[in-house]
Amino acid sequence: MTNSDWLSSSYRAIIIDEVYDADELDIEVARLAADSGSSVTTIGDPWQALYKWRGAQPHLVAKLLEATTDRFNCRILSQSFRFHGTQMPELAAALRRGEKASLPPISSEDIDVALARRWRDLWRVGDNVLPLAFRNVENKSDAAIRVCCTDR
Repeated sequence: MTNSDWLSSSYRAIIIDEVYDADELDIEVARLAADSGSSVTTIGDPWQALYKWRGAQPHLVAKLLEATTDRFNCRILSQSFRFHGTQMPELAAALRRGEKASLPPISSEDIDVALARRWRDLWRVGDNVLPLAFRNVENKSDAAIRVCCTDR
């Protein structure tokens, strides 16, 4: 039994959320599923591809869709249901135009999770923060996360 046959006999439908954060193996599973005749739904926004540091390969999504165009239909969502008001759409539009953005400083007491580009920035926060670090698959770049440890 081929992988494609196994997929089609095991799964009628596969949903892949945040497809632009998928790695090569994830994309190959999606391709096999589409080739097998399974219903494949991919959801994602290339502007939110955040995980290249851990092996995501967003450029492979276009190749997947091109290679399987008879199996994928594109639906573009023009409205965000995640945020209300104008602040986030305006910020997203500015970033897409290549404009710089800055966030106002806040107390570490007001956050649950935050990201930092540089490890040293994590040591400048309050005692209520636990610094953690992650490296990408090829150790080319660092990503850091601060987890707030407050009682709420």
